[in-house]
Amino acid sequence: MFGIPERCAVNQFIAKKNFLSFGNLNKAERVVLSSNVKKITLSFQLEPSNSNVPTYKDDIREYPLINIFNVDVTTEANTKRITKFIMSAIPYPSIIIFQAEEQMQLAVCHQRTNLNDSSKNVLEELIITDWLPFSETLFDINEMNLRNCYTLYCDIVDFISILNVKKLTSIETISGEHARRLSEKIFKIDAELISLRAELKKETQFNRKMELNIKIKKLEKERKNNG
Repeated sequence: MFGIPERCAVNQFIAKKNFLSFGNLNKAERVVLSSNVKKITLSFQLEPSNSNVPTYKDDIREYPLINIFNVDVTTEANTKRITKFIMSAIPYPSIIIFQAEEQMQLAVCHQRTNLNDSSKNVLEELIITDWLPFSETLFDINEMNLRNCYTLYCDIVDFISILNVKKLTSIETISGEHARRLSEKIFKIDAELISLRAELKKETQFNRKMELNIKIKKLEKERKNNG
């Protein structure tokens, strides 16, 4: 998968209790992990000894390897929360591949060292795809920057960011950073449009309805200009 050499395969089952015992999960979070997750497998682990991709370390982060997890779920909901549970418990950059029947969803997230507690990591922006056909080939790591684990993971994060924004817009060429900022902007506009349209549907005052329609038209124009 994704051009990962077979020698990087681990195929190790990870018990859910390992994550349930980590951190301060509340009751609702424990229910999500217990009921929504069927199986967690550490499928691959890329490190210098099996991939010739060197480790990376600077003042704020350390990437000695990259994990690839396959997570079988019972529902397509709550994958964002599950991603946070898993990545908070694993002190290395990871790619999570969620599986639900014939669909898959990829999640990635840069992390950095907690300067107040070096044994913990701080998650940065979570990037997660829509649900995709499981047979869809997304990328090949051999076509990415293999200078070290950080540059490789950056390329994967950028690829997924660009994939996401291309599903929202007609833009053909865009950088990973621009894609993340544009996706965030579009999601905010779409959320506001949903809220305003719901309010308009309930509104009875003519003047307020006019005001809401003007706001909606303005946002629709902004959304179109960003697409």
